Parts: sequence; C-alpha cells; structure tokens
Amino acid sequence: MRARRSRQEEPEEVEPTPEETQEAGKMNTELNDLIAVLAASVVIGGTILGFIVGWFASAYYQSFIEMVTEDQDQQEQIMQVTPHPEMMDSDGNPMPFQVAKLISVEFDPTDAFDSDPFPED
Repeated sequence: MRARRSRQEEPEEVEPTPEETQEAGKMNTELNDLIAVLAASVVIGGTILGFIVGWFASAYYQSFIEMVTEDQDQQEQIMQVTPHPEMMDSDGNPMPFQVAKLISVEFDPTDAFDSDPFPED
C-alpha cells in the first residue's frame, strides 16, 4: 500500500506581546549603541596610530635624505680634489680649455634643424 501524504497545515502567525516588543527594541538600541562606540573608538585609534606611524616614517625619511645628501657632498669634494685624468696633461696640470674642448661634445642650436643629414639628390 502506498502511504498517503498528509496535508500540512500552515503555521499560525503569533503576534508578540507588548512586553516582548519593548524588550526587543531595548536590545536593538543597546546593540546600536555598542556598534557606535566601537566604530568611534576604531576611528579615533586609527587616527592616532596613523599620526604616530607617519611621524616616525617622516623622521626616518628625513634622516635618509640627509645621509644621501652628505654622501653626495663628500663625492663632489672628492671629485674637486681628483678631477678626471683625461683632463690633465702629462705633468698633472689641467689642460687649457681649447684642448679639453676636444673631449666634450657641443651641439650648435642653430644647426640642429636647418641642415638635412640625408639630402635628396
């Protein structure tokens, strides 16, 4: 034999009593107050933490820049003391500008766009 399906009755809606409604509303406002306090403390704590971390990062960055600048100054002083050897003559004296000019590269700004390197014949 086949078993018959029994009809299930729909559950009845039960109206909450006024005391239950008031208690649920009270719990809801307490939860909202807790969330507001936690959110405010996270925002304030994050701001303070960001300020402190930014302060230390700025001090570290400034000390790094000062160190790099000092190194560059020292290197420039060394370069002033010991110039390039190709700029010296055989006795160690600096070459005159006319001779040292052969080592440098100069571009004539008037000639840059006037002459065609590939003229058409």
